[in-house]
Amino acid sequence: MDSRAHGRSPSSSANITYDLMTSDVVSLLDYLGLSKIHLVGWSDGGIIGLNLAMNHPDRLYSLFAFAAHYDSSGGNNAPMPSTFVAYFKRAQAEYEEFNPNKPYEIFLNDLLTMWSNYPKWTRVDFEKIPSDLPVWIVAGDHEEVINREQTDTMASWIPQAGELILPRTSHFAFIQEPTRFTIALEQFLAEVTNTTTCSNYHFKLKAEELIGTGHRLSMIYLASENIDWIMIDLFEIFQPYKTKLSITMEAFLSCVHSQLPHGKRIDVFWLKGEDALFHTRSSNNLIQLGFHTIYVLNRGSNDNIINKNDEFKSI
Repeated sequence: MDSRAHGRSPSSSANITYDLMTSDVVSLLDYLGLSKIHLVGWSDGGIIGLNLAMNHPDRLYSLFAFAAHYDSSGGNNAPMPSTFVAYFKRAQAEYEEFNPNKPYEIFLNDLLTMWSNYPKWTRVDFEKIPSDLPVWIVAGDHEEVINREQTDTMASWIPQAGELILPRTSHFAFIQEPTRFTIALEQFLAEVTNTTTCSNYHFKLKAEELIGTGHRLSMIYLASENIDWIMIDLFEIFQPYKTKLSITMEAFLSCVHSQLPHGKRIDVFWLKGEDALFHTRSSNNLIQLGFHTIYVLNRGSNDNIINKNDEFKSI
């Protein structure tokens, strides 16, 4: 949804506040006849989501809060980076297209006023979030706006929460790395709904990328019945910090198994250090689906190491 005065939503004479926008969400749910929702919130939307979790938890099935923080001390006071400048230019162009009735400068001033009055939540406020409400606190690994300490603290104040740090992304992860962001979101929803999803795993890496990237924690899966092999590194994609990785793995494996030809199987090994390159078992026993043997590469792999080990070679 577009929050009050954002996007296509009209503004009002009332000052924009987080509490007001939170009440707007509740009113919209009432209007649509929705008793509960899975909420994905970005930045201010993540703050609104946390507000709902504290004060209207009965309206939420789950909360995926990306790039949120809990008081003004969580802001990063570094000079505005180029990504933010580019975003504001884009935001202004879209705002003027979708909401022409109020000059962008007035809207921006309203936002600055709201941002100067961030919630000043404490541990006591977070304790109001029910322990059975699934929550992930998510941020980019080079977030321009929010200090990492705030992300860590919020996750620690919600006992059941997972904390996820997306690699090579900032405050705008869903724009910078939409596939990675969507994979993380799909895994969250798969976990909280006890389902599996795999629509976004179908992307390929070149052999040289596999060697260059390497893997600390590796999995291999069959993408289609025509033996289209793909390697994926969950550690690299999800960078789990406090998430229940075993549940993510379980959902992922269910997705993998659903794509295997009848009667075939895949064995998964958790490989660390150089274990993958110098595994004592034969390659046939390592991973075998009956069509081809799949070889696992590890972090620090290179052509020389691989050529010295007859059991391992690039895909």
